[in-house]
Amino acid sequence: MKVACISFFIAFILLVILFIAWVCMKVGTENRIRIIFIGDPLTFLPWKGSGTRSYMLEYVPLSCEGTCLLARAWTFMPSGECGEQGSIRVETVNGEIQMVGEPYNSGPYCYNGAFLVISEKFVKLL
Repeated sequence: MKVACISFFIAFILLVILFIAWVCMKVGTENRIRIIFIGDPLTFLPWKGSGTRSYMLEYVPLSCEGTCLLARAWTFMPSGECGEQGSIRVETVNGEIQMVGEPYNSGPYCYNGAFLVISEKFVKLL
């Protein structure tokens, strides 16, 4: 009886150690990503991007370890009214994150403001 209790206790301790090691390993290999809404369009920066005449997703790469960039999107709205909240999707290794901005009107364009994206690994803006 005493040997069985000691064996059970040792097996339990080993399982706890394995679980802690697994959690530490998982956290170490995850892509931690942080997204901060800045709001201002930061028009003075050299934005690069792709899109059409009516929609543009733009970014400014920043220097850091991993991926750091500013991202924003604008839509051509000749009516002058920004409808719903604009959003940008950031696709990562572990899935995707959607950034929702507060759109505002600037002439015939509707901007959603800039986001700061910081990631340990590469990301894809959609």
